Amino acid sequence: MGNDFYTKNQQFDYLDYMDEMKKLSKKKYIEKLFKEAPEDIYLFLLKIKSLGLEINEYLCSYKPNPYLEKYNNLLKKSTDTGMNKVLDRHLKQVDQLQNLFVESNKSINKELDESIIDPNHILAIFIIFLERQLRLLREQNNLDISLEERVNTYDTYVFSSGNILKYLLHNISLEKQCGINRIFSEKNLLWNINVYSKYQERDNLMDAFEYWKYSDIRIEEIYEKVIIDFLDEDFNRAVLVSNFRYKRFMTSIELDILNYKLEKDRRRIDGAIDEELTTFLSEELCRRYIGQENLDKKVHGIEIRKWIEGIYFLQHESILYSHKKKNRNIYSVQNLCVVKTKYDWIKKLSKFSQNISKKEAKMILEKFIFTGKSKDLIDAPLIKIQDKLILLPTLAKEIRPLSVILSMFSRDEEENKKIGKTLH
Repeated sequence: MGNDFYTKNQQFDYLDYMDEMKKLSKKKYIEKLFKEAPEDIYLFLLKIKSLGLEINEYLCSYKPNPYLEKYNNLLKKSTDTGMNKVLDRHLKQVDQLQNLFVESNKSINKELDESIIDPNHILAIFIIFLERQLRLLREQNNLDISLEERVNTYDTYVFSSGNILKYLLHNISLEKQCGINRIFSEKNLLWNINVYSKYQERDNLMDAFEYWKYSDIRIEEIYEKVIIDFLDEDFNRAVLVSNFRYKRFMTSIELDILNYKLEKDRRRIDGAIDEELTTFLSEELCRRYIGQENLDKKVHGIEIRKWIEGIYFLQHESILYSHKKKNRNIYSVQNLCVVKTKYDWIKKLSKFSQNISKKEAKMILEKFIFTGKSKDLIDAPLIKIQDKLILLPTLAKEIRPLSVILSMFSRDEEENKKIGKTLH
């Protein structure tokens, strides 16, 4: 057989490595790795790569490998030329990737620095632009692009927005962000286009970084252009096939569920899917994947069904807001998005579902707030500016609770293990 199952490979045990590092402390864990490195250099590289410990995604000026001295000591003591060659190649790739991140960050920072907008309004304008673009792609039928292009562009905005937002949170003063009630011009929004354009290149770099952590790549400069090749064809094929199969699998299941419901209720398929149908689809997906008997299991001390109800609540608020007759050409966060204080969100959630206490509502909503550790705006759809939590209605209307649950808990290795045990 030409290929093992990649889920069996040790590089995918990074949650175990993270857990071990957490128990020992990062400093002691690194010391332990380098001490054990001569025993198995490939296991050493597998661990340090999969955790991404040597590369800082947000550096704007080059800094040498933080563990270069430890590597030099390792190379001095080693008489194994094969091992030294492997280490030299690894160190070169770390430098290459770090340099690519530095150049990417400098390019994006240039767009931010040259922007004519107030730096304290960056987050508000980012939110307005994203909601506007998503709404246009979903609601405007006169766009001069095919349906497939619309879907792909929408997905690109959703995916890229999470990475861009993480970058912004790392580079702006969050405490100073304001402008929720301010009305901006269309010209104010245009800097986002350049940032998203730069981030398409950044997305490719992030893909290369992820592949490097778990597989093998080659980085070359040809005619002053950096070329990155994925060398492990089996791994590359496995990822592509897995993603394709998952999308086809989920699409097939969703159509099966919707057809069942529509036939049962003798409804027609054409026309917009209402909130009742969306809720039925979400519930059925969760039941099929998680299991009806597991919905009462607790994660973070709260039953899974209550987490799902929390997502229904955000969908419900988004649908209600979208039905309001508003002039969507007035570009303000307050006009285009659902904006409430944390207290008001908690109060409304506990009222929406009487099964959820205010204490539980507080925990659920806190987990839905976007931070630097969030994967994207699907698993953490609330953005905080000052004392307000902001929800983009077009995005939140289409959130699938199952995707949020799986994505959100994968961020926390301990909770990931709990939900893993629940599902098996």
